[in-house]
Amino acid sequence: MEKSIHDAFAISLPEGTQTLTNTSAKNLVVLTNDGTQSIIVPASTEANLAYEASTFGVRSTCMSLTFECLRPQTLFDGSLSYGDNFFPYINCAGVYPQANITLALGTTTTDTLPFGVVFPNNGSFGEFQTTYQKVTTNPFSLAAVVNSFAYVYEGGDDYFVNNTGFFKHSRTGAWNVLYCNNTVNDVKYRYVPASNNVEGSYQIISSDPSTVRMASLISIGVDMAALWRNVPSRTDGAGLRGGSYTTAFAQELSRQLIGLSAALYEPIPVTAIAETSVVLGSRVHLIPLGLYLASVVIYALTTLIIGITALIEARSIKFVKLVHLRITSSLPIVHALFGPVDCSRTWKNDGVEMFSTESETDRLYVGPVRTQTEGDSFGFARAG
Repeated sequence: MEKSIHDAFAISLPEGTQTLTNTSAKNLVVLTNDGTQSIIVPASTEANLAYEASTFGVRSTCMSLTFECLRPQTLFDGSLSYGDNFFPYINCAGVYPQANITLALGTTTTDTLPFGVVFPNNGSFGEFQTTYQKVTTNPFSLAAVVNSFAYVYEGGDDYFVNNTGFFKHSRTGAWNVLYCNNTVNDVKYRYVPASNNVEGSYQIISSDPSTVRMASLISIGVDMAALWRNVPSRTDGAGLRGGSYTTAFAQELSRQLIGLSAALYEPIPVTAIAETSVVLGSRVHLIPLGLYLASVVIYALTTLIIGITALIEARSIKFVKLVHLRITSSLPIVHALFGPVDCSRTWKNDGVEMFSTESETDRLYVGPVRTQTEGDSFGFARAG
């Protein structure tokens, strides 16, 4: 719980916490599509709505100064000692002239590791302050010391962990000294809604440094315990299996700074809006649809050509007509039932030429037929 007596903290922290946890009804913090800065946007947007709007954003870039700030002491036997049982020997005075950081760890354990604004006039920086440090420039600088056990995975002592900037020391974990430049920007952006299984994105149209007053308001989160606790904890382990710890720290820092100042913002009308059309029914991918339609057209043309060719060939060959008559004419069928069929015979002009000459006994008789059970009745019979 934030225990500061300052009203600014009491006003900012509830909305800031809700914004950072995606539970705010008004604001949301997102990373721009190029990953360069965090901006504040409305909490909800229509799924089929594209728009352009203005907002504020924070761009942060960080570097590790652990190597430069380590001040090992030479022992009587000539060996180097990198710290006591609690802290490594860290003192950043003069190691980075552009910032003139005067940062040093204490000699006793504490939960309030250095995390705060570096003043440009004298580079003053110490342990956690309980008084608000007002930012007087934009961009402004921030320095922090991070302690983590996530980067302790080998035996031994006093070694750097990959290229993360963390230095493992004693039984107190690994330590990293970070220096970050932060710029508060006036941002104009375009929101592109999700489509074709691609999430919606926030694209920067323009981004220019904002006023010093705006930087001072947004940097209010620097003195909140939520900031110096959340940023290190939410980037813990970054850089161990790929990626960059300083990049992850910078992105989370920008997100926390703009999010904790969310109480300053109220959504206003957008500068441009374009509603995408609502599609009723299922979405169809154009390339597969085009291939399907092309195959249907090719199949139809092939079938038409084969049919026309077959019709022309049927008219030019007389035996095709005979076969047609053999299948469809009823006379050869009846003749085959009652007359002898000579399989060695064939036809030239008519289907009945397959049959031999009939005798009187082969002829079909139609008329009264005597039966053994029912007497006389009308029916078909062979004359013989």
